[in-house]
Amino acid sequence: MHDPNPVLRGRVAAVLGSNIDTDIIYPGRYLNITDHEKTAEHLFELAYPEIRAKLRSGDFIVAAANFGCGSSREQAAAALKFAGCGAVIAASFARIFFRNAINLGLPALVSPSACSECSEGDELEIELVSGVIRNLTRNRTLAAAPLDPRAVELIRAGYEADYYPGDIGWHFWVTEGDPLPQRTLDLLARTECAFFGAITSKPAAEAARELAPELQGRGLTYRSPIVRMRQLLDLYICQRPCRAIPGNPLNYRDGIDIVVFRENTEGMYIGVEFPQVPESFYAEKAMSRIPRDAAISIRSITARASYRIVQAAFEFARRNGRRKVTAVHKANVLRATCGLFLEQATEVAALYPDIEFDTANVDAICMWLLKNPQNYDVIVTTNLFGDILSDLCAQLVGGMGFAYSGNIGQKYAVFEPTHGSAPKYAGLDRVNPIAAILAAAMMAGWTGEKAVESAIHRAVEEVVRRGEVRTYDMGGTATTTQMAEAIASEAARLRASP
Repeated sequence: MHDPNPVLRGRVAAVLGSNIDTDIIYPGRYLNITDHEKTAEHLFELAYPEIRAKLRSGDFIVAAANFGCGSSREQAAAALKFAGCGAVIAASFARIFFRNAINLGLPALVSPSACSECSEGDELEIELVSGVIRNLTRNRTLAAAPLDPRAVELIRAGYEADYYPGDIGWHFWVTEGDPLPQRTLDLLARTECAFFGAITSKPAAEAARELAPELQGRGLTYRSPIVRMRQLLDLYICQRPCRAIPGNPLNYRDGIDIVVFRENTEGMYIGVEFPQVPESFYAEKAMSRIPRDAAISIRSITARASYRIVQAAFEFARRNGRRKVTAVHKANVLRATCGLFLEQATEVAALYPDIEFDTANVDAICMWLLKNPQNYDVIVTTNLFGDILSDLCAQLVGGMGFAYSGNIGQKYAVFEPTHGSAPKYAGLDRVNPIAAILAAAMMAGWTGEKAVESAIHRAVEEVVRRGEVRTYDMGGTATTTQMAEAIASEAARLRASP
């Protein structure tokens, strides 16, 4: 077990005033740096360059009120941490800076009297949980707000990892013409996995209208960043667990436990589309049935992609004691593409005689999932059908507030809550964070941290079961933060248990 009240010891490197904003801590001109360790080189570069020069590993920064105000840039907290700062003590913190610091493992303690009771060079001893700060140089004891045990868990790196922010989404489309900039792809190449937050996407025509004036007329076309990541990184598995958590008032029925395996790299989502049929296509006789003013999208299905997604579904079923795999298709109409998928599924199934195998047309299974959802275990299908079915299954177990997935390849994975960005709720602290939390748990498990994954799942189940904290979608009044804090505290308690 960890020490329940860890103690930090270090020297005060600097005492600063009020309203030290993130631009003072880390200048905005360096926001293109995505390697957190390199951010340390620019700590306080514009306003207090001498601090960086004299900061030693484990030293403390002391400040007055509203430390970390301004923008939400994560690099400010990262620069302090990787420069060696052992903790920041301030009369108060900007809320987002405080969260960024704790998430990065940098202790941030609130102590209204620290600025007046500490001087540069003083030696301090800090008890994180009890909130006691001892100035050993002056022989004085200061009070600080105790850190929540969940924050201490993060600071002690119970799940050890280096976190790097990556630029992605609508803002970068509008300002740069690319919602997935090359610098972010370069960052992905240097990491083991990624956590993808909810972002906004819009239709092509609307996206073109919202481009910055200097980017319009250049022929830029918006493409979904997550679809591009799946294809560029060959994240061919989209694994969507859909399990009814006991006590969830939103469950369609209790006992539902379905995992959807969706082929992620081809099908209708390859991005080959034509607003008008190219004239050369009419060299094929069958194309004569297509009007010349039609728009078309290409559906590409290969034997290789079909085989490996079905094999992944069966391997998962065998490892996890699952009883049945259902391959979903529409081969009675889409004879070429779904026919090929079904052939490969049947071939793979023959290699797993210990696991029951059946097939279903996509329209029929939508009906049967509503009628008898407990009859299904593992579902495997093509890209578009998987997109639709996984959302249907998510609604059976509580809706998008509980929907998460892993986009998994041979060497890399991207984990995400599968709901959208919901801009109408931005800043309201209202939406259900469980999908994001479960996606993070899935990521921990994929990296080998099975104990962390288990603790998070058990914590979610316990908080939902008790029903004391519920967000608006569950019929309650709890905020996003309150739900997250309840789960985090329960996870910390479970991990601290012998």
